[in-house]
Amino acid sequence: MPSDSERRSAEPRATSGHHLGRGVNAGPVVTVIIPTHNRRALLLRALKSVLAQVDVAMEVVVVDDGGTDGTGAAVRQLGSDRVQVIRHEQARGVSSARNAGIRIARAPWLAFLDDDDLWAPDKLLTQLRTLDEQADARWSCVGAVHVDRGLQILGYNAPPADRDVTEALTYGSSAVPGGGSGVMIATALARALGGFDEHLSILADWDFYLRASLHSPVAAASRPLTAYYIHPDSMYHDPVGIVTELAYMDGKHRGVTGGPHFPVNWGAWLVGCCRMAYRLGDRRTAGRLLLRAIREGGLAHLAKTGISRLRPGDRPGITQLADDTRDDVAGWLGEYAGAMLADGSVQRVPGRSSQW
Repeated sequence: MPSDSERRSAEPRATSGHHLGRGVNAGPVVTVIIPTHNRRALLLRALKSVLAQVDVAMEVVVVDDGGTDGTGAAVRQLGSDRVQVIRHEQARGVSSARNAGIRIARAPWLAFLDDDDLWAPDKLLTQLRTLDEQADARWSCVGAVHVDRGLQILGYNAPPADRDVTEALTYGSSAVPGGGSGVMIATALARALGGFDEHLSILADWDFYLRASLHSPVAAASRPLTAYYIHPDSMYHDPVGIVTELAYMDGKHRGVTGGPHFPVNWGAWLVGCCRMAYRLGDRRTAGRLLLRAIREGGLAHLAKTGISRLRPGDRPGITQLADDTRDDVAGWLGEYAGAMLADGSVQRVPGRSSQW
């Protein structure tokens, strides 16, 4: 854990107005990092939403993590001098890909975007202004809408009301909306944290945000500025992988001196993963996880929620948007509704063996 002096040196302060980088010779203010693996069409859609950001000087780093679908060539064909591609010849996983972007970032702020998610056009600008208003905060999050393949809104995950999110994060990752796509963080702080834990892929965001919360309050922008794509091929539909990584996180954080208590409710988590396997049609895995859940005291949680009650796309803390806000979000989402594969299908995500 960094010392107080290390923490202070890792915390550049945002300053009003000029930090947006509108000057002729100003460098980038935000480095956007997008890891990707064999999802060229989805990546190009996500990248379109990045290049549509207003009034913020930025650079974009696309990390092609061992892909074979011509992602690099497709990105270079865009002809944008703000975008560079770095490539791993062999897939190393999403955490390693993000860390590669962190290492070469030139801007004082970092923003991460998963290759299947989208941003509102003022997402980065709003976060920078929010950080201006809360000068002691070194990272920021936003609200996130959950969307399906057709970009229909399934629900809304509001950002935290409390700036100190450590306790909330010990119970689950939904305290910070948008998965790996909603956060902006000071580059120096991200480096001081050691970047993303490369032992993790599915829960890497959660672990990173939990560690960031120990060093700084979060500055939350209250609007829904990220669209988080829910589809059955995402890593969050790997119940066995989640259980494996949760055990790693439990061991990692339980014994941290001065860190948070990490109260893993194994019964509830195992029931949730059992339900996930059941929805995916993997009855054998569902049965094994159910037996483990019973041994871990998950019967009460199972009785309360049922094994198959949740619909695909449901998440803890998901609510519905007010009509006017929904209309606003639908407006910017509409810019990307046609940016899928020609046949309207979704590119599949390779299995967990590649950590994607």
